[in-house]
Amino acid sequence: MIRARRQAAGWDQESLARAAGVSVRTVRNIELGRVRSPLHESVRRLVGALPGGASAASSRLHIEVLGPVLVRRGPHPVDLRSRRLRDLIGLLVIRAPHPVGRDEIVDGLWDGAPPPSSHTLVNTYVARLRAEIGPGAPLLRTVSGYRLDVEPDQVDLAVFNDLFDRGLDAAGDADHRRAAILLTQALDCWRGPLLADAGPGLARHPVAVAAAARRVAAACAYADAGLAIGNFAEVASRLRPLAERESFHEGLHARLMLAVAGTGEQASALGLYAGLRERLADELGISPGQAVHDAYLSVLRQKSAVVGWPVAQLPGGTALLVGRDAELRRLNGLEGGAGPVVCVLTGQAGVGKTTLAVAWGRQASERFPDGQLYVDLQGFDPAGTPVDPADAIHDFLLALGAGSEAIPSTRSARTALYRSLTAGRRLLIILDNARGTDQVRPLLPGGAGSFVVVTSRDKMTGLVAQGAHSVVVGPLAEDAAMALLSHHLGAQRLGREPAAGRDIVQRCARLPLPLAVAAARAAANPGFSLASVAAELHDDRRGLDPYDSGDEATSVRNALSWSYHGLESDHARVFRLLGIVPNPEITAPAAASLAGLPPPRAAAALTALARVHLVDEVHPGRYSLHDLLRSYARELVTAVDTAADRDVALDRITGHYVVAAQRAARLVAPNRAGTGRVTAGHGEFRSAEQAVRWYDTERATLLATIRQAAADGRDASVCDLAHALTELFDRRGHWHDWVAVTDLAAVAAARLADPIRAARLHRSRARAEVWLGHYDRAQDQLAQALDRCRDTGDQAERAHIFRCLAWCMGRAGARHQAVAHARTAIRLYARAGDVAGKGIGLNNLGWQYAHLGRPEIALRCCHGAVALLRAAGDDNGAGHAHDSLGFIYQQLGDRVRAVDHYVRSVALLRRTGDVFHEGDTLIRLGDARLAAGDKAGAMRAWRRAFMLLARLRHPSSEEARSRLNMRPGGGPGR
Repeated sequence: MIRARRQAAGWDQESLARAAGVSVRTVRNIELGRVRSPLHESVRRLVGALPGGASAASSRLHIEVLGPVLVRRGPHPVDLRSRRLRDLIGLLVIRAPHPVGRDEIVDGLWDGAPPPSSHTLVNTYVARLRAEIGPGAPLLRTVSGYRLDVEPDQVDLAVFNDLFDRGLDAAGDADHRRAAILLTQALDCWRGPLLADAGPGLARHPVAVAAAARRVAAACAYADAGLAIGNFAEVASRLRPLAERESFHEGLHARLMLAVAGTGEQASALGLYAGLRERLADELGISPGQAVHDAYLSVLRQKSAVVGWPVAQLPGGTALLVGRDAELRRLNGLEGGAGPVVCVLTGQAGVGKTTLAVAWGRQASERFPDGQLYVDLQGFDPAGTPVDPADAIHDFLLALGAGSEAIPSTRSARTALYRSLTAGRRLLIILDNARGTDQVRPLLPGGAGSFVVVTSRDKMTGLVAQGAHSVVVGPLAEDAAMALLSHHLGAQRLGREPAAGRDIVQRCARLPLPLAVAAARAAANPGFSLASVAAELHDDRRGLDPYDSGDEATSVRNALSWSYHGLESDHARVFRLLGIVPNPEITAPAAASLAGLPPPRAAAALTALARVHLVDEVHPGRYSLHDLLRSYARELVTAVDTAADRDVALDRITGHYVVAAQRAARLVAPNRAGTGRVTAGHGEFRSAEQAVRWYDTERATLLATIRQAAADGRDASVCDLAHALTELFDRRGHWHDWVAVTDLAAVAAARLADPIRAARLHRSRARAEVWLGHYDRAQDQLAQALDRCRDTGDQAERAHIFRCLAWCMGRAGARHQAVAHARTAIRLYARAGDVAGKGIGLNNLGWQYAHLGRPEIALRCCHGAVALLRAAGDDNGAGHAHDSLGFIYQQLGDRVRAVDHYVRSVALLRRTGDVFHEGDTLIRLGDARLAAGDKAGAMRAWRRAFMLLARLRHPSSEEARSRLNMRPGGGPGR
């Protein structure tokens, strides 16, 4: 029918092929009946191209770039004599359907050397091209340039791409015959090199280079299909011309060797190998790769069929990899020894382990000429059970060419066969989503040469202990996370709200999966501001709902649940309860209190949670949860545990921090008001130095605990924790925290109607106000403290208040009043039998006398204070007394004794973590050393003083700075 209509129209086969956009061979084969079941699309095109077949066929535009540039309307060519016009239409075709900017057109037409009027000339060439093509020319102007608006079947490059993709799909379905037909038609689209008569600049365009590479890939895929069905002669015929052009392409030559050998010409095939080997050695200095070597051995053994051809099982997908340069470098740098390289990519849910493994596998594919094996082991998938290693080996054996009838039934026999087939090969094997070491070990290949990448939420400690490499895949850096967000939303939209973008990034814990879900919601709703998207993520009432994509595979809640549902009951309960703690960090002792477990069981639970990345061990024994994990834990604890259970757990964790803070206060100030004597040790610290370090580490947690306790109405705990933190705030100079905490505690004490607690809190607040220079406020607080304890008969508390009054009045310059209050405090301490309190009072009294110009009395008081405080074991109080003695001896001009006492003071204050007073004393030590002629020693003391006081942001740091900026002798320093 087609031949008759063609002849009736007076067309030859070439005219019909061009009008239909197919090859002449396709027309010839269909007319001669050589194809039993021709493709419907090919027949439709031929019928539509014939006169009377379609109303517009005779004038429809067709553009061909797979060879010299040709433009036709129906069967009639459009004569483009100007090379610039051919270059322009060629560039628009290879970039279609995307717009081409003016600068890109200029680069393509003039190959980097444009004339000054190039942009004007572009307009001229576009107008000429429209005129040559005629009415309805599909050249559309865009904001930045031009775009070609044509249907895919009007361009031979698009037709080729479609046929190539369909051929690959058929090959993937093991339909080799259909794949060969489709890929034959794809290759027939090529009449020569891409844009053969275009300028040299266009041939180097990245899209043109990629298209040429796809031609070679199509030839390789066609060869695989043709060899699989035994079409050796046709494969050899098609590959020879292309192999001559691609003289170094080893994949093409390997297939050509097999095809030629399949026709019975083993000698010719071996000649091809010899020629390739010589070219590679002479021109590149390398030897043929594994694929060519295997083909050579196959020819030698007269194996003309493709058995065991390199397998390629890496999954497809469009996931973007950003911010993983360090991990990629680590993977690229790993080398094996006697066995395969094994690398464990471990990290939490949603961090992008699989994306990293697959992306690296694609980048490194040339390192593994024997192919890539991939299996999802479903280790953390609640919808199914983990894959049995024996089943995974069965599938691997099939992929490696073993017939199903040859695969043993037992796991041990399968494993042995698998290791035999993989020995000596260079394979990449990705074992994705592994549950544990036992699931992975049987899947490790035999011998050296292969590379195994295991992805898992489990740290695979056993595998690493046996020599596997471990690469921890952590959250993205902020810049990389912003780049990922920009990819999803566009740089322009993100640029309008960068702060909201950073907020989204942090709320998503810089994890690719939640970032992608949040970005997808924003992209699907372009009218939403990014700030509103971020606000949704911050709404604790919604939990993880904003991260629900509606797709199980990308739901953040589902991803986290895969880790949670595999936990033991104790471990799962600890994880849930972490959702109610006031701060994201916790230690094993605190977790033991929270869950009411013995410390070893709590530690084991945290270790198990860290192993599957449900918590992060930020320091040895210290664990943290990011916001998403805390939200998930809160959802679970609300759904699973009763309100009563949650309240009990909160009581336990709050009590834990109260007891710990009290213990720390006793260690740093063993004889201070209300701290009591040191009794049994706390598990997290046993000395004053350790107690101060504990406070530094737990400061944020302690503040969050007291805020939550206040909000929950745990008034006694608020008061006790605030009182215990007094000495720690004082040691570290955290005076603003001190004020905020006592504000909360004052409200709690008022509700309790407890005068002793109230008196202590007023006195504590007064001390903070003194350090802040608010002496009137401090006196008011101390007056209220005296009022609270007037009717209680608590003489010890009254002694503390008068001692604090003496200190306050002295700091305010009212030295005589300070002396009177200090004497009152000493009398009250003596009545109460408080040796340390009396010692502290004596030191206070001596300090006031020193400032009143009474050094003899001051020395007697302060030496007595040192003796009492040493006897009481109060190192911090003794440090203050030595500081007072240093000051008095400095006044008396005894520089040697002054320096000696200052040095003793600094050592004791440093030992007890008293940062502010250490810095304050160091300033005076520097002054004393300068007066004694030790200029270098003075500078060292002032430098350390400045460092300590600047860290506290205390105004006294300027006093140290001023000394550092003055030369000894009064001149300005450097």
